[in-house]
Amino acid sequence: DLSPAGSGDTYHKLMVPYLTEMYGFLPGKTYTVSGKYTLTAGNMKLVGQYLTQELRVEHTFSEGFAAASSLTPFTYTFTIPETAIGFWAKIQIFDASENDKLYLTDFSIKGPRWSPALLS
Repeated sequence: DLSPAGSGDTYHKLMVPYLTEMYGFLPGKTYTVSGKYTLTAGNMKLVGQYLTQELRVEHTFSEGFAAASSLTPFTYTFTIPETAIGFWAKIQIFDASENDKLYLTDFSIKGPRWSPALLS
């Protein structure tokens, strides 16, 4: 259960954003995030952030996933740039209030060399 802390945008980190940590993700490779969610109001986005060799923080965003009262599947595919030296991800909830709820299940990330054990 990931819920907004108040009205406006809320971010839930999937990993600690150490700027030069790749967490087993590989530059230039493609990954797919999938799962099922319910969201009582607002929208959800998956956000990937990476640090480039030029020391710029850049972003990749999924399309917004709208509120859903029953478990709804989602998928987002992204490629980490060749110049990335750090990568971290988060979930953004926007246009929701503190009483709204997000629930995720069957969450997975698939791609080369990545494993959930790398986050522990």
